[in-house]
Amino acid sequence: PNGVLYTDQHKCFPTMYFYLPADADKNNIADVADLGEVVTALAGESYRWNYLEKHAADLNRDSEISIIDIAAMADVVRNGYVAREMNVLPDNGDLQLEVGAETTTLEQKIHLPLHLKGVHAVTAIQFDLSISGKATIESVELADAVANTHICETKELDGFTRVVIYSADNDVINEDFIMLTINGNKAVNKSTVAVSNIMAATVDFNEYRFALPVQALVEFYKEGDVNGDDKVSIADIVLTVNALMGNIHQNFVFCAADLNLDGKI
Repeated sequence: PNGVLYTDQHKCFPTMYFYLPADADKNNIADVADLGEVVTALAGESYRWNYLEKHAADLNRDSEISIIDIAAMADVVRNGYVAREMNVLPDNGDLQLEVGAETTTLEQKIHLPLHLKGVHAVTAIQFDLSISGKATIESVELADAVANTHICETKELDGFTRVVIYSADNDVINEDFIMLTINGNKAVNKSTVAVSNIMAATVDFNEYRFALPVQALVEFYKEGDVNGDDKVSIADIVLTVNALMGNIHQNFVFCAADLNLDGKI
């Protein structure tokens, strides 16, 4: 009685069957298990789509499963199914995602926050993380402000990490919502963290797609290695002396020369 009729027109004799909205695992009830299964599939476990009911998960009926369907599924699980108008907006508008830049020694790890800015009540977000050079993303963790309201699913894929963050209760994500831990133990000088394929869903079932990736420069250094060649030698001393005389080389790494951490050479 609560099902939706779907007709497959691609067959010689059209096939009609009913499915329950949000019942992705096809057990005739829409619950948090459906939500978890679809999030896991969205995070990169593609084999799960073999048995999941895609039509039940595609609540905005755009023929693809995205973060806006996750937000809508959470609402169905809590309040039951209600047909809603869900819009994909052409760009992110005044919604902004920012990631800061950091500098640290090779022996230390960088904790890099992501900032979500804008007037919209975002409840879920999906993006892909990658980093250049030999640095690695060691962990992706929710900030304390949203750790009790949201769930973070990550999956290592080919050359990037897919991240899906959502709330079973459609709670709002705060401005600083996630912390990346980056290990630069094998890095040389500079690496770029890229956040791409960004989609965010709001509590009123609008979806924002970010046309361009967000990038941040992360700089690692070895103490004394002011020319960034991964070793400390007389060449580093020469560059430092030249910097003291006012002739600063374009590759001069200030932090590597500031051994007493007083902010000056």
